[in-house]
Amino acid sequence: MRRTVSPCPDRATPHRTVIRRIADKLPFPPLVLFVAALAVYSTTFGFELLATWDDKLYLIRNETITAFTPAHIKEAFTNYYLGNYAPLHILSYMLDHLLWGLHPAGYHAENVLFHGLNGVLVYLFLRRIDASRTYAAIAAWIFLFHPVQVETVAWVSQRKNLLAMFFFLLALLSYQAYRQRTEKRTRAYLLALCWTTAAVLCKSVTVIIPVMVLLYDLTLAGERRPIRSLLPDKIPFVLIAAGAAFMAILSQSPEYGGGRRDYYGGGPLATAYTMAPVLASYLRDCLWPFDLIPFYYLIDVRTKPDMTFLASVSILALVAGCGVWLHRHRKALLFWYGLFFIALVPVMQIVPLITLKHDRYLYFPMLGFAVLATELVRHAGLKSPARLRYALTGFGALVLTLLPVAAFRQTLHWRNDITLWSRAVAVEPDNRLGWRLLSMAYTQRGDAANAGGALNRYLELSARPGSAHHYEEQH
Repeated sequence: MRRTVSPCPDRATPHRTVIRRIADKLPFPPLVLFVAALAVYSTTFGFELLATWDDKLYLIRNETITAFTPAHIKEAFTNYYLGNYAPLHILSYMLDHLLWGLHPAGYHAENVLFHGLNGVLVYLFLRRIDASRTYAAIAAWIFLFHPVQVETVAWVSQRKNLLAMFFFLLALLSYQAYRQRTEKRTRAYLLALCWTTAAVLCKSVTVIIPVMVLLYDLTLAGERRPIRSLLPDKIPFVLIAAGAAFMAILSQSPEYGGGRRDYYGGGPLATAYTMAPVLASYLRDCLWPFDLIPFYYLIDVRTKPDMTFLASVSILALVAGCGVWLHRHRKALLFWYGLFFIALVPVMQIVPLITLKHDRYLYFPMLGFAVLATELVRHAGLKSPARLRYALTGFGALVLTLLPVAAFRQTLHWRNDITLWSRAVAVEPDNRLGWRLLSMAYTQRGDAANAGGALNRYLELSARPGSAHHYEEQH
């Protein structure tokens, strides 16, 4: 039986850290993680559906979800919704509607349920590759409570992200069983294919699965065979992903309500100039998750290199150098490093879309970041003098304690349309879309004075030359 290569060998150290002692005493870490997720995100149970955002079309005005019948199930599998082909996403809403109509609490509760389960699966996957209980619990904790995850959890329309991650992790666990077992391998392999199919029927970002299972073989499984010998059993994964990619590109056509458009700046090169700073900003948000908003409107479209682009490329070159170092010295960690960047590829404007950046685009990359951050702290603790080790332990414990607090505070911005768009324009005062949707939110509440003020601000900004996105045309 082939044994996976642990990215985090459980080496004995002279001093066991406080965090380690606490984690080792937990009776059942998965349960603790799940209950903690429920506790932090349960505040969303009292939140409203967002009538000015995608909830309006996915839920409030979507006749398909109002009945769990063969005809409606057929509609879920044959229609596009807001430019997405995600039938399992729609089926989950049908089940919600059957249970509690359009009462928001049930929809929010299911989002939190799946996020908590995803944290548990992260823990289990890490344990299966021989990570210690402490290591796995810390990585899963970061995944669950990093503030960039809030958009996916607190916004009902992002159920597809949660479901996709759920099936993605099940696919990885099944593929891992297939690679490790000497018996019942066929069943594990077929399960991996089934979970992969379910994942791509939730969100197209999971087309990365074929790449990730190959990377698993090359890193965590420690395969030393030529790559070509590892490819045959990846073919079914590639076929599933190719079909999903085709449907995703088709569904993003404007005639289906999708966001596909021409390249920003007029061509792929200009788009690259634009997206390099966006990619660098994702790294910043992982390390400094503040001023997060639902729509980043003020992103400069670049048609030629400038200092921001060059600075971003320098940062990305340094990060790429880290990847080379991992390949040579810590190959097991290359899986998580690769996951972070590979999961961002579908939203890097290779197929040009209206939206340039969203917090939810980090939901999958955060899995890689959480493990890498945990490993960085562990490595620093092992290599540091005793006094510094205790200081690092204290700092790490403080950060881990503050993460759920920061996540809780971030959820409060998603309470309703007014709190959401008030937050957007507070962070970006020139956010045209934010002012327009804030005006709509006040109008729906019958608050004519505030609606008029927000509308006037929108009209003032609209009179200025140029627009970064023209996204407001769809809303």
